Amino acid sequence: MIRALIFILILLLGFTIVVKNTGPMVALQYFFGLATPPIPVYQLVAGAFIIGMLLTGLMVFPEWIRIRLELRRQRKTLQRMEEEMAHLRPPNPAMSSKNRAAASEGEEL
Repeated sequence: MIRALIFILILLLGFTIVVKNTGPMVALQYFFGLATPPIPVYQLVAGAFIIGMLLTGLMVFPEWIRIRLELRRQRKTLQRMEEEMAHLRPPNPAMSSKNRAAASEGEEL
């Protein structure tokens, strides 16, 4: 819930910057005298925001895949163990009188 609120807050901040800064133009200067043609500030901010979101997603993606694969392995192991327990456990109606007595003593404790 908190992540969603933070995400919405960041989106609103970015949208506000885009709406309020449509007029000013800037030219980015690089090394060796290279420069961009003048572009509106909102395009620069929106572009940086989008690139940042894409890079963040790319950085998180491998860890997300690793966690999903580990979860799948754990579920298969759990299912295999549950099947083995069900195979080894005697059925309830066929419990011997000795097991019933032991079970009733365990309930009294």
